[in-house]
Parts: sequence; structure tokens; C-alpha cells
Amino acid sequence: MKKRQDSGNAIPVLTTLLVIVLLLTILATYYVFITGKDNERILLEINEQRALSEQIAKYVLSAANGNVDAFAQIASSRERFDRSIASLKSLSPESMRQPVTAHETLWLEMRGTADKVAANREQISELTRLINLAIARIPGLQSNIRTITRQIVSVTAGERPDMRVITQQLQVLERMGRSLDNIFRGG
Repeated sequence: MKKRQDSGNAIPVLTTLLVIVLLLTILATYYVFITGKDNERILLEINEQRALSEQIAKYVLSAANGNVDAFAQIASSRERFDRSIASLKSLSPESMRQPVTAHETLWLEMRGTADKVAANREQISELTRLINLAIARIPGLQSNIRTITRQIVSVTAGERPDMRVITQQLQVLERMGRSLDNIFRGG
């Protein structure tokens, strides 16, 4: 009878332990489910930031090259990236705080560069206008170089050409032409 009494006490203890294990399992499953959702959101934010950083780099380069429409795109992408960083910081567990802070520091540096380009919008637009004006004048310069070259090469009757001077002048003209080509190719 004593065995029956011991087993009678064991059942409530065992039942209590099983209920506790079941509750812990449910809590663990819930934690994994919640953490998994956070991890999924963290990955989505990271992918969003990768895409945004590529867009911002493209827009900054485009704006620096004179594309006026790119300035608005820089501002829009910059705001989206700021929101994404804030979201990433709020979603990240304590163990990820340091890498997220390092990532944010890089973003602040990139944002500073984008802000510099955006702040110089007027100067970039003016520079683009001047470059386009210079490019438009290239055909006239090339025509003038050809005219000068023909005048140097053509010698009036009875005059003896000084080949050394002609050679030097042709070399100068050739260097001028190459320099103009390099300048307008962006070199």
C-alpha cells in the first residue's frame, strides 16, 4: 500500500512538471517565432539598406555629373535610409548593437558626402552649363586649328620654309588638340 501512496504523490508532481515543461516549450516556441520574425525583419531592413546605398551612390554620382533631377532622388533615398537605420536599431538584439552602430557610422559618413553634393547644387549646375558651353565650342576650335595648320604648311611662292619652326608649330597644335580631347573626355 505504501507503493500506491508514493505513486499517488508522484502523479501530481509529474503532472506539475509536465505542465511546466509544456509551458516552457510553448514559451520557447513563441520566443523562437517572435525572434524569427524579428530576424526576418532585420534581414529585410539590411537588404533595403543595401539597395538604398547603391541608389544613393548612383544618384550622388549622377548629381555630381550635373543631373539636376538626381538631387531630389538623393533626398528621398536619404530619408528612407535614415528610417531604415532607426528600424534596424530598434529590431536588433543587444548582441548586434556594436555592428549596427558601426554600420550607422558608415552611413553617417556616406550621408555627409551626399549632403555635400546636395549643398553644392548651384555650383554643379553652373559647372555643367560651362562644360556644355565648352563642348559646343570644340568644333570651332578644331576648325581654327585646321586653318592655322594649313597656313603654316602653305608657303607663298619664292619663300623658303623654315622646317624647324613649322615642325614646332605643328607639334604645339597637335598637343593642343590632344589636350582638348582629354579635357572633354573628363581627363
